[in-house]
Amino acid sequence: MKILHVAPISYMIPPHSYGGTERIIYWLAKQQVEDGHVVIIMGIANPSVASMFKMRTLFHKPPRSTIPRLAEGIHALYSLFTALQDEYDIVHNHLMTPGLQISALLNKVHVPTISTLHYDPPLATREGRIYSLFKHPCVALSKGQAELLGKAFNIVAIIPHGIELSEYPFDDVKDDYLLYLGAIYPARGVHIAVHIAKRARQRLLIAGPIRDPEYFAKVIKPQVDGRIIKYLGNIGGIFKKNVLKKAKALIFPSLRYEAFGLALLEAMACGTPIITFNRHPMSEIVENGKTGYLVKSVEEMIEATKLIDKVDPKNCRKHVETNFSAKVMEMRYLALYKKICG
Repeated sequence: MKILHVAPISYMIPPHSYGGTERIIYWLAKQQVEDGHVVIIMGIANPSVASMFKMRTLFHKPPRSTIPRLAEGIHALYSLFTALQDEYDIVHNHLMTPGLQISALLNKVHVPTISTLHYDPPLATREGRIYSLFKHPCVALSKGQAELLGKAFNIVAIIPHGIELSEYPFDDVKDDYLLYLGAIYPARGVHIAVHIAKRARQRLLIAGPIRDPEYFAKVIKPQVDGRIIKYLGNIGGIFKKNVLKKAKALIFPSLRYEAFGLALLEAMACGTPIITFNRHPMSEIVENGKTGYLVKSVEEMIEATKLIDKVDPKNCRKHVETNFSAKVMEMRYLALYKKICG
């Protein structure tokens, strides 16, 4: 098939550190190329992989934070013209607004198009009629997301993310620390991870970009002593994977609704079990008692840290291999492409 991926331009493909959507696009496109498909990506290429795909973009590096919406709008329009100028079997849109509107226009002119809802578009749950007018095919990442956005979008499939397993080293010998990995702001519950570590008398490493500087400065930083609680920064590459594979557990105490949880797959691929709250989509990703623990409260999360050694790291790796690999993700999308193309 000839496939056009329209990617965000916030980060390069693949990103050096943070950038989950861009990493998923890279893994999916890479698998498609390896299986003989022709792949064109509208996005910004990391120079080390640019030769793998036919990259097209107006931008050579991610725009500064002051103009991302304008830049993405221009990028979406350029993607529209590109899609109309050539023959594609499918256009796979990974943008939100204005990407969803662009995708709807492509459907109007009979260019087969789907959109993956990598996160919930603005006002989607409150003003769903803004999006329901378009009704072009969309993919949800989880049952929870599909239930939440089903009235606003024409969700034709639920396809969870998948990761490139060869990039994640497995290790069943763990060091004595817990890990929080993800963006740092109140709704992600970083303060809960700190509380759990202190109550359980266990070391905690915190890694990820600071999205709320005031929250970090007032709530998290005063508790970082470099010994029991340590902040590693926004880590990536080999260092991130080494930290993941040696952690005795990944603490994911998010207080907000999540469309998915890519960090959970990354941790389990390394043989690291998960401790998280029992809600969608965590309950769709973690097998309670086998790849981690799904809990109902902070107290149960503290108790779970004492039981984490009972989880076999091999079960974690096998679970990702079976359900959340890049190959499994690609096959699911290929089946959907063929359905959309008729």
